Amino acid sequence: MRTSEYDQTLYYLFGLRTFGIHLGLEVPRTLAKELGEPQKNYPAVHIAGTNGKGTTAALIESVLREHGLKTGLYTSPHLVNFNERIRVNGVPIDDESIIKYAEAFKDSVAESGASFFEVTTLIALKYFADMEVDIVIAEAGLGARLDTTMLVEPIISVLTAIGLDHTKYLGETVEEIAGEKAFVIRKGVPCIVAKNSDKVLDIFSEYSIEINGDFTKSSQICEIINVAASERGLTFDAILNGRPIDELHVPLMGLHQVENIQTSLAVLDSMPNMDLTNEVIKAGFDKIEFRGRMELLSETPLVIYDVAHNPQATDSLFRSLIAHFPDRRIIAVMALLKEKDSEQIIKALRPYTQRLVCSEIPEHDSSPSMELAKIGRKLGIESTSIQDISLAVDEAKQKLDDDSLLIIFGSHYFAENVYAKFGRSHPYSGSL
Repeated sequence: MRTSEYDQTLYYLFGLRTFGIHLGLEVPRTLAKELGEPQKNYPAVHIAGTNGKGTTAALIESVLREHGLKTGLYTSPHLVNFNERIRVNGVPIDDESIIKYAEAFKDSVAESGASFFEVTTLIALKYFADMEVDIVIAEAGLGARLDTTMLVEPIISVLTAIGLDHTKYLGETVEEIAGEKAFVIRKGVPCIVAKNSDKVLDIFSEYSIEINGDFTKSSQICEIINVAASERGLTFDAILNGRPIDELHVPLMGLHQVENIQTSLAVLDSMPNMDLTNEVIKAGFDKIEFRGRMELLSETPLVIYDVAHNPQATDSLFRSLIAHFPDRRIIAVMALLKEKDSEQIIKALRPYTQRLVCSEIPEHDSSPSMELAKIGRKLGIESTSIQDISLAVDEAKQKLDDDSLLIIFGSHYFAENVYAKFGRSHPYSGSL
């Protein structure tokens, strides 16, 4: 049972958002020194990018855990519970540890004005050290250049697909954003780069030359063939540096996951002193649990939830829905944070659906549902506005028949509402 002390601790942590986002490393470096540089106690896999970071991190972590390593996984944001952000061997950090570390950091935080993400990252780094993990897989929160996760000491770095997101902080163009993410490339550390545009790859090349670093495209290491999509996920074969791995399976839907799988395999093959067998890779992929990515909530009627929240991810999501369910019409329920590029997101879904129910994210700075519906109608989509996300889902479900499906998407931040609506358990209820 959750305690009032835990609730008060989360209230304190989330209250640190008042300090905003610090684009700099001076504060976290100082705090890390006060903690005894916990990030120096383990090697890390450092992952930056716009789309696919979380899935790539989860795939890598699952295989390394299957290999027998004690893993630390740091991702953000969470779906339902703050504890999900910090996991050891797949188990979220316990409430008591969150309370303990937050209390221990309070004086330093008060003096430095550290932000929510800075403190959360430092809690993770310290917790991983105290838990004596063998390796940490850390997902950058915002960009890379000035992200607190830059404190980790990677044995390999990863750059996933780059797109437009967090433009307020990272830049208005894909090239500007790529320039921020490029800092995950470090001299003397191997770096694997997922499929990206030539413009993005040019930015990465320029930065690599500048620092005398290097990177390798995932496609140069790994080829994915014979892909088959079903409601069970994806099955496929891989050729990894000339080594065949047949009949792989991941319980994730979405053809866009193929690029994340390719990147993950390339990373696993390139990690120093890591002799991973085909059997370990197969088992690790098969056991991955990563909620909120084309997650099946109901079979009858067919309802799916996805956290896609930018134009690139939205396009990938809807193309994947067509691939997995080619004979189904698509009805969409969408809610977005106000900071998102709502018009471009709705343009991305326009070729795939003519029916959209726009809603809002409870207790967050959400785009007004009426404005979203107005954009949808302007773009020729039959769009309605229902503020309450539960009522919006009810409205959309009434339009479903055996030839259609419902996709609920747009954010991590209404996952709890969606799961409650469909009677789904907490993603990690068995370990909390």
